[in-house]
Amino acid sequence: MTKTRTNKKVLKALIDQDWEECTITELARRAGLSRIWTSNAIHGNTQSRSAREAIAKALGFSYEHLWQNNRAA
Repeated sequence: MTKTRTNKKVLKALIDQDWEECTITELARRAGLSRIWTSNAIHGNTQSRSAREAIAKALGFSYEHLWQNNRAA
């Protein structure tokens, strides 16, 4: 079983947002995903491209920028 890794690019992008609350819950709301699904995508527990694309769009980045060369994102 592959060990999952947190995508540090996503977490940095989340912290850098000029949102009142920079939380996974707020990111999930903006991405149109559940909090659990969002957390799983960031922490590598799911490889869902559609979830990752929604997260990237909500953060103002491309999918490739956040997940390129990050297989276990």
